[in-house]
Amino acid sequence: MMRKAHATVIDPDVDISIAPASDVVVLDMWGEGLPDLLGVHALQVEPQRWWLIDAGEKLGPIAKALGNRGALVPIGGGLMRATLTGPGWRATLMISGVFDAESPNFKAGDCAATLIHQCSVWIDVVNEGKAQVYFPASRLRDMQHLWALAAGDAGR
Repeated sequence: MMRKAHATVIDPDVDISIAPASDVVVLDMWGEGLPDLLGVHALQVEPQRWWLIDAGEKLGPIAKALGNRGALVPIGGGLMRATLTGPGWRATLMISGVFDAESPNFKAGDCAATLIHQCSVWIDVVNEGKAQVYFPASRLRDMQHLWALAAGDAGR
């Protein structure tokens, strides 16, 4: 089923749901040591940059702990989050991709910035059966189209 702002592609090896990644905040650091993130999932996307996922009401206390050692900037409005669940998520990310998502060294807690279908993406391995892929909202239709074609081409 495909809808304008939300899509779900169901395949026997992977379920893909896509929705706005509305609560993503960039944490840029120019000081040493991360502040207390109060249990918020932090995705390190560059050497001194993290994305805080679903930080919500914890941003105020995080900003206070950060002090003048960095900055917080919301970016979630410009991103989509695809959640891939099931044993086929790795193979799905290899379609039109340039990163070896099938490597067993790419494990829970890892993040990779790469290209899929000529689109910049960030892959967050949640666990062995689940990954989240962040990509620009402007590329939503391209990613939906790629994954829908892949599911159809595979005859699944």
